[in-house]
Amino acid sequence: MSDNVGGAPAAGEEKPKSCFSFNYENMLKLAKVLQIVSALFLMAIVIVRFVYFVQLGSLPNYIMTFYFPVFAIYLLLFECGWMSIRRKFYLMNFFWGKAIFDFFLGCMIISAYVVPPIDVPATIFFFVTTIVLVTISICFRKEERERIDQDLEAIRKSDEERAKKLEAKKQKALDLANKV
Repeated sequence: MSDNVGGAPAAGEEKPKSCFSFNYENMLKLAKVLQIVSALFLMAIVIVRFVYFVQLGSLPNYIMTFYFPVFAIYLLLFECGWMSIRRKFYLMNFFWGKAIFDFFLGCMIISAYVVPPIDVPATIFFFVTTIVLVTISICFRKEERERIDQDLEAIRKSDEERAKKLEAKKQKALDLANKV
């Protein structure tokens, strides 16, 4: 401990990290939790929609009921770090990309001619999540860019390793074919 008056940490001491402080690591965790909750919320909506299937009221509501599980699974796979999903849907690596997707989900839920009562809280949740993710994106633009650069480097290295393994297998197959 330092002998500083006023409780400020000395130059060599680290400030204790609070799990509720507004820093990049905590906001990254918050975004991950929000996306997982979004996926679970979509699955809950699907279950409730199937229970009250007759009361949905319009054809778009029926059709969207079958799209929501696909979106929920996609969100869960992305947040679990599945590389092929992260590579194919690159905008979801960014906070603003997640905000766009949540805004899309909120608009999709509320866009039907007849809006079932179960869709109102879901729409509010997705729009609030959009605002939170946009705010995080604006506040932590530099840190996000650094994280994405590191992710890109890791993806590049894994692609190079995969290409080397593929080339080795290809060469081995050619050698076997030439021996025959």
